[in-house]
Order: sequence, then structure tokens, then C-alpha cells
Amino acid sequence: MYIEYKIIKEIQSNPSKYLERQTLKSLYTFLYGYRMCIHNNNILTTEQHSKISDESTNFEKFLYDKFGKSVAGAMAFTTIFEYYHPNQDEAFNDVFIFHDEYSKLSAEKFEVDLEKYREIFEKARNEKNSKDILSNYFKIFNEIRKMPGLYIGGYTLDNLKDFLKGYILCMNELSQSEINPLSGFNEFVRQKYDIEQEKDVFKTINSLSDNEKIALDNFFQLFDEFLKR
Repeated sequence: MYIEYKIIKEIQSNPSKYLERQTLKSLYTFLYGYRMCIHNNNILTTEQHSKISDESTNFEKFLYDKFGKSVAGAMAFTTIFEYYHPNQDEAFNDVFIFHDEYSKLSAEKFEVDLEKYREIFEKARNEKNSKDILSNYFKIFNEIRKMPGLYIGGYTLDNLKDFLKGYILCMNELSQSEINPLSGFNEFVRQKYDIEQEKDVFKTINSLSDNEKIALDNFFQLFDEFLKR
């Protein structure tokens, strides 16, 4: 979990800045987008990825123990909260409380791992260029189009928005600049449909679509048109 420690702390202090919907699903999808940016830009070695996977498994075991449950197989930490937390209204906030408690169990080791990751990330920032980072973004964007369930967990624009917000945040940290692959897309859609009301492009396309699946399909189709204009 140390790979996400900084951003989890930032979300904890100002959740509305990062998440429009303060739900477990939204949090998970945002963090998954952030993590996929790390993976997609080859920031970590295979060994380092394995270590992070082990750390996530240990956090999941910690949660099972907190809820007094035996380990029921590999689950995302947010899914464990959904299954076992007695009060779903409090579950979102308790993610951060439990994460703090877990990190303090072996605080010294956690800080060592965190510092190593900071060094790895800083090295990547000095080596990666914005062009490659943006190119890798469009690769994952096209993969989502083919297999949305694998990457965003459901055929909805809300899930896509959460994933892309996490991914783009990581992109900007890596490139040390403001990269927005969707820049101009909202204006394009509003002009195409003569829409005066200002709202983000995800809400606009949702309002123009009959259901969530059609909305996601429309998003990709309109983005193709936007790139070809």
C-alpha cells in the first residue's frame, strides 16, 4: 500500500478534490487508475511489483482480522469493506482510519519502503518524457475500450471518469506538468450538440445517452471524432 500512501493521505484530507462520489467503488477505481499509470510506464521492476502485491495482501489480511473474519480469498480492500463493514455509511471514512492503523504496525519498515519508492519515482520523473507518458495513456485508453470490465469494473462513464482521474494525476506527477488528454473534448461535444449548460463531458454524454452502456460507447465514439477533427 505504500505506493498509494501519499495519494491516500491527500484524498483523506480533501476527498472532494479527487472523488466526485465518495464511495468505496470510486476510491478503488481512482487508485487502480493511479496504479495502472505506474505499471504502464514501467516505473517498477517485476520484483518491486511483487513486493507491492505482497503488501496489498498483508493489508487485506489485516482487514479480515479487524472484521473478525477468516481469509476468504483474494479481494480488493474496498470489497472487504463492502462485504464486512457493519455500517456502509461509515465505511468510506474508515478505509483511511484502518490504513493509518495498518501503516503504524511496522512504521519503521513502512517508512523505509516509502522512501525507496520516492527515490524510484523521482528517478522515473527525470527519465520519462511527456510524449512517451501521453503515448502510454492512449494505449491503456484503447485497452479500456476493448475490455472495460477488466480495467474500470463496470460499463459506466462514472467508473471511467474515476479511473482516468487517477491515471492522469499520476501522469502529471511523472511529467511534472499539466497533461490533460481530454482538453477541448468537452467544448467539442457541447458545440456538436449545441449545449449551453456548462458541465463536465462525462455528465454531458450521460445526459445524451439512454443508459450507461450506451453512454460509454458514445464517449469513445465521440472521442474518436474529436481526435479526427
